[in-house]
Amino acid sequence: MQNEEVTNNIYESNNVNIPDSIDYNTGGSNYELPDLHENFETEILSDISVLNAAIDIELEENYYTSDSISEDYQDDSDETIRNELKQWALKFNISQISLSALLKMLKSHSCFGTLPLDARTIMGTAKLTDTMTVDPGKYVHFGIQKGVVKKLSTFNYTGNQVTLDINIDGLPISKSGRSQVWPIQARIREITESPPFFIGIWHGPGKPKSFNEFMQLFVEDAKILLGRGILFKNKSVKLDIRAYICDAPARAEISYIKGHNAYYGCGKCTQKGKYDNGRVVFSTHMFDLRTDLDTRTGKHFTGETILKKLPVGLVSEIPYEYQHLVCQGVMKKLLLSWCTTSKKSYSISHRDKIKMTERLLLMSKYVPSEFQRNTRSIQDIKYWKATEFRMFLLCVGPLVLKHIIKDEFYKHFMLLHCAIKILVSKDLYILQHETAQHLLERFVSGFSKLYGSYSVSYNVHGLLHISYDSVTLGPLDQFSTFPFENNLQQVKKLIRTTAKPLEQLANRINEGFTSIGKPLVNTKTIPAKCIPAVQFEQLLLANNIKNW
Repeated sequence: MQNEEVTNNIYESNNVNIPDSIDYNTGGSNYELPDLHENFETEILSDISVLNAAIDIELEENYYTSDSISEDYQDDSDETIRNELKQWALKFNISQISLSALLKMLKSHSCFGTLPLDARTIMGTAKLTDTMTVDPGKYVHFGIQKGVVKKLSTFNYTGNQVTLDINIDGLPISKSGRSQVWPIQARIREITESPPFFIGIWHGPGKPKSFNEFMQLFVEDAKILLGRGILFKNKSVKLDIRAYICDAPARAEISYIKGHNAYYGCGKCTQKGKYDNGRVVFSTHMFDLRTDLDTRTGKHFTGETILKKLPVGLVSEIPYEYQHLVCQGVMKKLLLSWCTTSKKSYSISHRDKIKMTERLLLMSKYVPSEFQRNTRSIQDIKYWKATEFRMFLLCVGPLVLKHIIKDEFYKHFMLLHCAIKILVSKDLYILQHETAQHLLERFVSGFSKLYGSYSVSYNVHGLLHISYDSVTLGPLDQFSTFPFENNLQQVKKLIRTTAKPLEQLANRINEGFTSIGKPLVNTKTIPAKCIPAVQFEQLLLANNIKNW
């Protein structure tokens, strides 16, 4: 079309009259062409030559321009495919051997000729891992700022302050030896959907000999950042550490206090336990409460902790968390007492165990979506996870136990159910704090009468203090170890061989695993969304379930 327009312009420039149509049958007369001047043909050929030259130049320019665009596109495409391969390998935990084999196969095709052959190039794997000796193992430090900045970028955070919860815990990585890892994790409270990230990891046989030495780089790092903040997008973001959330053994190690099985094991009050029936047990009452200002002298302390260099309350900011204390502690203790003992006033008969299992399996279709696991048989109780004990305590327990255990034991269980239900609720944990504390005191007092004084363990006694931690730090789910434990369980999947596990973990984390696993959507306050026992019963009655 463009050439036709140019040609028409040429004819018009030479005053050539071109008729719209030609009638070849003009009444028998011969049609005569208009008289053209003698130089017309020469001029036409000259103009066409100029036109062709211009078209050739334009085509040549377009060729080089398109070639340049093609090269830019190829560079962008190559970078895109590399990034997509890396993200795919991270998401599905692809081994470097498998990724290298895939790269070799792709590179055999011309369109992927620019890809590298080695997975380490795609993943950006470091050649060397900086480790330091912390007897009897080694420690690698990733840093606080690196993890925080990555999280803020990932979730497009625009605030001026971030608050961290810190977790330290041990994880065995070998079933045939003493090999363990002890990660230091942190979670940003302002980004609730974000999994924790790793600040540092220790590996060795057992646990670190000196936890002060193990935490030294973390403390030095935190001390600097707490003072000057974190630089993010050309602005300073204030950093604060709210709490150190650990289970009982780790709490004792980082605080340098006696363990949970010691006479002076309570970290919240000055009560001394006693030895009864082969174990250390505690009173059903609180003694003088410990404070952050107490001098660290006496039989409760084992030394000075390096955490004192940071602005931390060694009592108020190291709370009792309810995953281990309540769910895997007291609730598990109750269920095992009912279901695995015989000839006790609280023992459940075999027939009633079958009835409990039937109820649990029947309820599986009504389990709230906030719980990751479904209800299962009471015969598998020794294999239940913490979330299953939590669901039993907060949702299904009151209905499953109805007319199964004796009335006095059922009412005693309901004291715990109602108290914890209050303390996990965003709407009630402050308003009904005193009610929850009263219920827990009655529960602990009744525990000694119903199950024996030798059953008042560290966890049962700890119920007297957990409501006070809730007042300071919020609903129980906001300072539990659930998100840290979920993140920690993914660590084993990153270790391919038994050789140099610390270096393997460091490489995987530096490659992009500063946050492992999917965002934890179930770490919010769960009971507020749970189906109450009354609604459970209504659902079951609507399905013609009788004789409950």
